[in-house]
Amino acid sequence: MRHLLYRTLAIALFIALSMGTASAKRIILPKIYMFGFAASFNDTIVHFTNVMEVDSAWVEKKGNFLLGRTLYSRQLRNYLAKEKDLPQRTCIVMYAKTKEKAEKQLIKLRKLYTEDKRNKGHFDVRYINDGEFHFETVDMSEVEYVDDNDKVKVKIELPNPVDIATGAVNKAINKAAKKESKKRAEAEKRREKAGKQQ
Repeated sequence: MRHLLYRTLAIALFIALSMGTASAKRIILPKIYMFGFAASFNDTIVHFTNVMEVDSAWVEKKGNFLLGRTLYSRQLRNYLAKEKDLPQRTCIVMYAKTKEKAEKQLIKLRKLYTEDKRNKGHFDVRYINDGEFHFETVDMSEVEYVDDNDKVKVKIELPNPVDIATGAVNKAINKAAKKESKKRAEAEKRREKAGKQQ
């Protein structure tokens, strides 16, 4: 009986720890350096922002994948639609942990549109200054799913990975304890029944 309890607890602990590490892949970097790029299939206008410092960005630890990229690119798209009267832009954001790396990425992308022989002169390249637009921090501890009209459809608060692991362990322990007490109660009933028959 105890062997079964220990095995159940070990399995529950393993599952909880693996859930915790899967969720703990999300980390917050104190700051990142980001720039945006916008283009359209309807015209030749492309926009570049400068490299900007953004505080408290959420990143997946494995692969340094920026969380909330669509929300950052939506900020740029909304700015272009409202302030520049250029709706339906396709926007992307790129980031790096250091300003130097982000600037190298920006220079490389700008060269494609300004110095490449095939593209030179074909695009109307415009720059967005820091005073005009700045990326706002996206808090990924609470995720908002929005539709195309920027109306919030669902708001989900993401739990802390430690709370997930602790909750899973407690749930598994409670389940194993209930199962064990049920078996003990059944064994006690069998003993009482066997004692009455003698």
